[in-house]
Amino acid sequence: MLAVQASKIINAPIETVYNILADYETGHRAILPQPQFKQMDILKGGYGAGTEIRLIVEVYGQQTEYHQVVSEPVPGRVIREQDQLTAQFSEFRLEPISKTQTQVTIYSEMPVSSGIKGMVERWFQPGIVRRLFHQELANLAGYI
Repeated sequence: MLAVQASKIINAPIETVYNILADYETGHRAILPQPQFKQMDILKGGYGAGTEIRLIVEVYGQQTEYHQVVSEPVPGRVIREQDQLTAQFSEFRLEPISKTQTQVTIYSEMPVSSGIKGMVERWFQPGIVRRLFHQELANLAGYI
């Protein structure tokens, strides 16, 4: 497994940040990095735990499809998107810094292929994913 994370302090209360991230219909959709996130379909729900989404992400011409189920291991503080086809997952971890600031960490674990392909993934994938996370965090700050 490969783990990648990025963090940013967002100038908004934790409740505001949580509501944007949990709202897959509007808020979460608005902060996805473009043009890499090609499509997001809501299959069930649309807000918080129990939501199911289908994502199509394209990086360097390679498209990957995810079927994720959203849970909240720590309600109001951790939103987890678990892929149903692989062991990949991403979490949005929220920590209040003050009444008006929240540290947001996007953390993800993903399986790595074996052999030479796995070596290439271990070398390049963390930087690519981290850049996407930083863009998503910047989008979140701008959206607020």
